[in-house]
Formats: sequence, structure tokens, C-alpha cells
Amino acid sequence: FVIVVGKGGVGKSTIASTLGCLAAKSGQRTVIAEFSDTASIPRLFGHEGGGYAPRMLAKNLYAVCIRPEPALQEYALRKLPFESIYRLVFENNAVRRLLKAIPGLTELLVLGKAFDLERERNVHGQPAWDTVIVDAPSTGHGVNLFRLPQVLLELVHKGPLADEARSMRSLLQDNKRTIVHVVTIPEELPTQETLELTEAMEETLQMPLGTLFINRVCPRRADPVANASIDKLRSHSGIHPDLDRA
Repeated sequence: FVIVVGKGGVGKSTIASTLGCLAAKSGQRTVIAEFSDTASIPRLFGHEGGGYAPRMLAKNLYAVCIRPEPALQEYALRKLPFESIYRLVFENNAVRRLLKAIPGLTELLVLGKAFDLERERNVHGQPAWDTVIVDAPSTGHGVNLFRLPQVLLELVHKGPLADEARSMRSLLQDNKRTIVHVVTIPEELPTQETLELTEAMEETLQMPLGTLFINRVCPRRADPVANASIDKLRSHSGIHPDLDRA
């Protein structure tokens, strides 16, 4: 369960997609989940839009756009025996207004869907996904989202909701199953937010931190001596293609 977090506009989706490509190329069946009304990740792979169901982007690589309303429908249909009952209850305007007024319900639904991807099993009882990559909301919203299971447990101690929140919190804090990568850029405001974010992840949420990606840093150019050496090597036949590209 790989979570990619950071301030908006620092390139979280690009990093999440790159990590997805690396996992897929290593043979892992991988899904990238983004919490958004408009799917941006499929466009990076030449696909228009994206839906609530996982969509194949490349070999072993899929993407899913998690939105609250389909998440509510999926959850309700698991609990109700017939779709007609769902339509009668949840497509009622009064019920819709009530649901929108419940604090944290939207966040709980989208986090629950990501959690479902992690625990999904195939017909053989094996995990449906080897790697689940979450393109998390921007800094403040992301922290509140991952804090939600703990907040729920402080309010509700028993019952199905508490059990679900406890399972979510267990996953988020498990350093054998979960890792949080942080993305930033070398500018003052994103750097400050990154420091606050990592502190919240470690101390408040107790989530296992992974790599800090500093995006938009141009690689240093090779000096003239190195360039001369590379040119000399390139003049020989049978040069390794990696060196030729360098």
C-alpha cells in the first residue's frame, strides 16, 4: 500500500505514475488510485478520462478514479439485498442532502475504497493487486483523510464502523504493508509544508515514511573532461546503449 503525498502542484501524480510503471515492469499487478472528480493519470498514458472501475493503462498497470457517489453505491449494495432498495433509499433527495451533511462521510467512503483495493482477493484467494499506489489529496486534506480512522475510533468504540476504522488504522500504521512517499519541490513554501507534513505523518498519524522525492531538479551537466571521455568511448564499436544515451 504505497501512498504518495505532498503539496498540490509538486508532481505527486507524476511520481505516483512513475512508481506504478516501475512496479508493473517488475511484474507486479499494480493499480494507481487517485481521489478526484477528474481522472488525470490515464491522460499521462494517452487515455482519455477514467472511471471508478480499474482501467488498464499498460501491461500489469491499472488506474482507478475514486469518487464519493460510486463509493457510496458500492458500499450500500454490499449491505443491501437488492439494487431497487438502494435506489429507493439512497437516490432520495432528502437522504442525499442528509448524507452530504454528515462530517467525514465523503472521506470515509473514498478511503474505504482504497482500503478495499488492498484487501481485494481473486477467485483463488490471492491478493488481486500486488501493489496499490494512492495518489493522495494535497497536504492538509491528505493529513485529515488519513487521520479519519483514529477520529472515528475516538467517537465510536464498538460495532461495524469501529471495526472498519480499526482495520484501516492498522493498515496505515503497518510498516510491513504500507509506505508513505513525500513529494516536494525546492521552493520555500512547499519545503515548509513538507516539514509539517512529515512531522504529522510520523508523530500524529504514526505512518511509516519512505522516500522524499524533490521534484523539478535538473541533473547537473557533465563537465568538458567527462564529455571528452564519453565521446572517445562512443567512437568505439559495440558501446553499451546506456552509455550512448548518456
